[in-house]
Amino acid sequence: MKITGKLKKRISKEYLRAWIHATAIILEYHNYPIDLKTLRVDILDLKDRVNRIDPDAGVGGLAWSGLNKIAISCWMNKENLASTIIHELIHIGCVEFGEGTDEKCTSTLTAKLKKEIQPIAEILIEGTYRRAAFFAHTKIAYRNNGNKDFYDKSQWVKVGVKDKYKSKVKKETA
Repeated sequence: MKITGKLKKRISKEYLRAWIHATAIILEYHNYPIDLKTLRVDILDLKDRVNRIDPDAGVGGLAWSGLNKIAISCWMNKENLASTIIHELIHIGCVEFGEGTDEKCTSTLTAKLKKEIQPIAEILIEGTYRRAAFFAHTKIAYRNNGNKDFYDKSQWVKVGVKDKYKSKVKKETA
């Protein structure tokens, strides 16, 4: 992912990246993938752009699915920025919903998914530098210095994972 430009409202790139990744996770999980490696995010002044659906509404973002590119207004607050990221990435992942209904479907889906995406984005934001330290520390301090390789048993510590959709084994009938 390449992000160019700067937000005017003191919103971090970590926040922006977290919402992009969290949205991509949900879209990918439901078979609407976003190629994050080639995604281009341009932060621009979009004040002079005219909204083709609602000329009085202004433009918060733009999407070009064929180019895997979105543009985000540099003037947004955090809440509107989150909605716009979701909205524009839905355009990229879902491409279209039918002639004359793209914005209605995209904005409705944005409203429904935002509450689902928010906790994922928060987790990504909150642990950004702690996880970066895990990776850096692993490359330096956890090496076994030429000794025989082994598995760290702490990988098996129970954390309370759950499966809401438990697989059911069919009973064999005689």
